[in-house]
Amino acid sequence: MQIANLPANEKERLQALTELEIIGSEEEESFNDLAKLASYVCGTPVALISFIEEDRQWFKSAVGTDLRETPRDIAFCSHAILAEEDLMVVNDAKEDARFVDNPLVTGDANIQFYAGVPLKVNDQLPVGTVCVLDTKPHKLSADQEEALRRISRQVMKLLELRKRNISNRDLARENEKRLKEEIERQTESLERKNFELRQLNAEMEQMVYIASHDLKEPIRKLKIYADILGQEQFADERLNKFLPKIHNSADRAYSLVNDILDFAKVKSIGLVKKDVDFNVLMLAVIEASDEIISDSKAEIQMAKLPTIMVDENQMIQLFSNLIQNAIKYCKNVPSIHITASEVVLNENDFVPKNINAGTFHRIDVTDNGIGFDLSHKDKIFDFFQRLHNKNEFSGTGIGLAIVKKIAQNHGGLVEATSQMGEGSIFSVYLPV
Repeated sequence: MQIANLPANEKERLQALTELEIIGSEEEESFNDLAKLASYVCGTPVALISFIEEDRQWFKSAVGTDLRETPRDIAFCSHAILAEEDLMVVNDAKEDARFVDNPLVTGDANIQFYAGVPLKVNDQLPVGTVCVLDTKPHKLSADQEEALRRISRQVMKLLELRKRNISNRDLARENEKRLKEEIERQTESLERKNFELRQLNAEMEQMVYIASHDLKEPIRKLKIYADILGQEQFADERLNKFLPKIHNSADRAYSLVNDILDFAKVKSIGLVKKDVDFNVLMLAVIEASDEIISDSKAEIQMAKLPTIMVDENQMIQLFSNLIQNAIKYCKNVPSIHITASEVVLNENDFVPKNINAGTFHRIDVTDNGIGFDLSHKDKIFDFFQRLHNKNEFSGTGIGLAIVKKIAQNHGGLVEATSQMGEGSIFSVYLPV
């Protein structure tokens, strides 16, 4: 028996075979179909799509045999990949010196006929063959030989497509890996920035608290001294003239510090949400505003209100501001109506980009106050914004900013409508 020599480019050939990732792969219908076609066209009982490894011949597809591999040194295909021609034919193996004593010829396989076309990567590196075999001498016609060559070209196209798919798969994996690494890097960076932001917010809150606390004491003393001076009779008319101004300035500064501190306490994180009955909540709001309600003789009427998932303390703060504003900016006996409804808001409405459209509870606080020009409807919710002279109406311009911030903390919003001299409606929208 003659053992085939190794190809001159054996190292490169084995590398090309490895890159195909075909060895050991599962059966594929497209390869099986081509093997069956080769068997049918050539009129042979056996057809193979084989690949030559370092020590064995492995069959990707096999028709007419249960064998899935043979040793390389007895494989007919080991000779076929060396052939200078694109087709190697052995019409009768028992008359061919290379194969007459080959175990595949003398043994149970009883191979008598072989025809194989090399499968070449880049038309240079023969990695295997498409071959047909018979247990008796056989001869192919010119048309059958051409058909076998055409089938081999189709197998190579499948292998090239497979290689491209593998390349695309590897590229996709690499891109996925890079994307994952970039996401992890961005996440880490975002977490770090969030930590720094939380730390900065904590420092700012602490600074506001300390500043407010430190300011309260001298302001409180200023008020005390102004009160004491105001109780005495001084000949100096200028002193009596400026004492009320000192007192009023101290009052305003004290209110301003308290409002700044209240605004700083309103956080979007750490909300303690629960189902809150707004009928009960409004009673707590009225109790918290009892003094200003009693002094103004304000009348407050409530319709039946819903139960909503909210942070109760922040909601008390929100509606306390709205009711106190309704009383503060009224020249007559304040009359306040609180009603509720359920509405659907979409992106075409006035919903800001940071708020999800959908179904909302709408709580309306309607008053009979002085109202405001609708051209200022957005401005009134800004920090430190006042639409009226501070000598005419008290206030720091922070209350409605707190209302807006609390509503946004809950994924909601606040809107206002008004008519000068005829009151206003402040509508708070909270997600259902």
